[in-house]
Amino acid sequence: MRSEPNGQRPSVLRTKRQGLLSRLASAARMKLQSSPLLAMLVFVLMLFLLAASLTGCATTSAPPTNTPVNPEPPPSALQESPPNYLESARRNISEWRKRLIEQIQKPAN
Repeated sequence: MRSEPNGQRPSVLRTKRQGLLSRLASAARMKLQSSPLLAMLVFVLMLFLLAASLTGCATTSAPPTNTPVNPEPPPSALQESPPNYLESARRNISEWRKRLIEQIQKPAN
């Protein structure tokens, strides 16, 4: 069994400490109850400290002075206007028709 330097067991010392703390807390409570002005002052001071700490946590930091700038988008590889598919189809058909007519008009040899 482990013992403290003064020869007492740990559980005995623990209960002695708890008794001492309990007596101190009860003496402080009695003193506050007997003096309503002091109790009110302590209550207001604690309330003020709590409000101040909550206000400090709610504030935001200052915004950074040099914010990064988005880069310019790359130049577009597409044409400025969309392609006109109808016109390109008409052009292709007319070219195919010309080639076909040229092939038909040529003698087979």
